[in-house]
Amino acid sequence: MMTVGRSPLQETNWKRTSMESSGGASKQASEQVLRPTEAQLRWAQFHRKTRAVQTQDRVETLYSYPSQAFEVSGALPDDGASTCSEGSAAKYRTRPKPKVSRGRR
Repeated sequence: MMTVGRSPLQETNWKRTSMESSGGASKQASEQVLRPTEAQLRWAQFHRKTRAVQTQDRVETLYSYPSQAFEVSGALPDDGASTCSEGSAAKYRTRPKPKVSRGRR
């Protein structure tokens, strides 16, 4: 039985497949290839996609700035006041999002 929070790939129910050598004899048990089951592959692919969506949402949230100081919960009345620049919040810009390579898909 699989525990909550563990991936099926971390479980020990891998399929053991023996590789045939050129002479036709099977290799030793220690040289067998462990391959994940089809269900384990489906689970891993699904969670990779959901994790990617969650990461994109988190990045979008982190790169957004409030346009006014009063939009920030817990902000004090003097927050944002500076002796260098007194002015509206319109002077603030959003940081450009860094270009991250998605790699080979």
